[in-house]
Amino acid sequence: MKHDHYYNYQEVTEFLQQMQADYPKLFAFESMGKTTQQRDIWIASITNLKTGAADSKPAFWIDANTHASEIAGTQCALYFINKILSDFGKNETATNLLDLMTFYVVPRLSADGAEFYLQSNCEVRSTPEPWPNPAVHENFIQKDMDQDGEVLLMRKKDPSGAFKISDKNNQLLVQRSHDDLAGGKTDYYKLYEEGEFQNFDGFSENFESVYGFDLNRQYPSFFRPEGQQFGAGPYPMFLPEAKALVKAFTDRHRIYGHITLHTYGGLVLKPSAHQPDEEFDFNDTEIYKKLLLKAAEVSGYKALSVYKDFRYHPREFISGGTDDWSFEQRGVFSFTIEIWDVWKQAGIDVTEDVARYFNPKEDELLRIFTWAQKNLTYKDFYQDWKTFQHPQLGEVEIGGWKIGKLFRNPPPQFLQEETEKVYQIILAQAKSLPLVKIKQQIVEKLANNLNKVTLILENQGYLPTYGSEQALKVKSVELPFYELTLNPNQKIISGKLRSDVPHLKGRSRFLPWHSPVHFVSRKNEHELKLEWMVQGAGPINFSADFARGGKIKTQFSL
Repeated sequence: MKHDHYYNYQEVTEFLQQMQADYPKLFAFESMGKTTQQRDIWIASITNLKTGAADSKPAFWIDANTHASEIAGTQCALYFINKILSDFGKNETATNLLDLMTFYVVPRLSADGAEFYLQSNCEVRSTPEPWPNPAVHENFIQKDMDQDGEVLLMRKKDPSGAFKISDKNNQLLVQRSHDDLAGGKTDYYKLYEEGEFQNFDGFSENFESVYGFDLNRQYPSFFRPEGQQFGAGPYPMFLPEAKALVKAFTDRHRIYGHITLHTYGGLVLKPSAHQPDEEFDFNDTEIYKKLLLKAAEVSGYKALSVYKDFRYHPREFISGGTDDWSFEQRGVFSFTIEIWDVWKQAGIDVTEDVARYFNPKEDELLRIFTWAQKNLTYKDFYQDWKTFQHPQLGEVEIGGWKIGKLFRNPPPQFLQEETEKVYQIILAQAKSLPLVKIKQQIVEKLANNLNKVTLILENQGYLPTYGSEQALKVKSVELPFYELTLNPNQKIISGKLRSDVPHLKGRSRFLPWHSPVHFVSRKNEHELKLEWMVQGAGPINFSADFARGGKIKTQFSL
């Protein structure tokens, strides 16, 4: 896999085709639906087929590139595919995981949006479909005005402008403070994205977004339509990308864990975005804490709860997100990973994780600029301001930060380091799987060709076979059951040939008290004992379906 650039749609497709050719017994991919522009949305399944079919094992879901310009998510997804496949048979963790479970990977959900971004350098939230009002023809359209191959910023001198040139670096614009009076020698600036207005009347500056759809507001978890939340659209799954994800995810009913890959900030975020932890089951909350802290530990990213620590406005909340939906309506432990943190690279200890996006401090920008000068080629992260005669605004200057591969995504030379961090997060989360195994299998031969058959099963994994208490609450997981298949010359005397059985709990049942010093006993709810009396000779086949714990099977010889 190459790390010197970001893959376009054709390269993503060719990469998946190559993986399928190289690892036919471990890897397969298919289309889970079409985008608005009729691109296939690829989903890959990764498992060792010798140990069972993909849909028979506990499963973990990874999706990326929900937001068009957050292309580092795709690279991390592809890196994960490449590394776990190449490590199979060589690395114990990779080998064990592919023997025991299945990974489903959607490397590029917003295929239209990412392609638009990679080709044009223009910002689009998720998909290049006009929204919220396609009939409006007085928007601001981003475009490469000076035809230099970049879409940057435009600044124009104006006494009412909200920005000024930094006293410490004459290339940087910084916020104008409340006590910066107009009328002095200081120049102030209005700031625009590079582009032009539609149907400009010489005065009205309408900055309504042309491409306002946000896939991460489209999911049916506390959905709020456009009038209540910008970018949400008129109803859940209005966009085909969101509908395809919901169907594919729901069809794969053994999923116990989920990671959605975004940028930026160097963060591991846990849902919910719209309600506090106290609204959820206590045991689920405790499991979330363990998973969250482990993800932060292996990656160096910061662990945050969205509702408590990551809100764009203290009196507002986000809803309709992928991770909220997968946990609240599917009962799957899910996380959002915000890849890459240029602030941390520059040695800045951030205390306000959301505010830095919208209200960066002058000192922080100066330190980031200095770091970039030392570590990157100047032309790759900044363009000096140059005068341009704008057809509508008159004289402006074009230049500034190249944010796409500095702030929003890692510069290519830092890409592999970030993909490895995400790889470690995925492995750490995947290891929490429920894992049903046969503990004991006994056949006692009695008189009159009678046999007592005993089978003891146990969940050796961390999570219960139902995944979460939330899954039980919303009934998104079925009850386990078994089947016993006899030969024609055999007869069951006691016990059932087919029956529902209880779910098996995992080690997470010990939470929150789990001490080797002050021992707290628990029932053996992780085990199940089954017994039958069978008359006759020959083999008996046993199979059981433990929902998110997967399928197991064995054979008795009578």
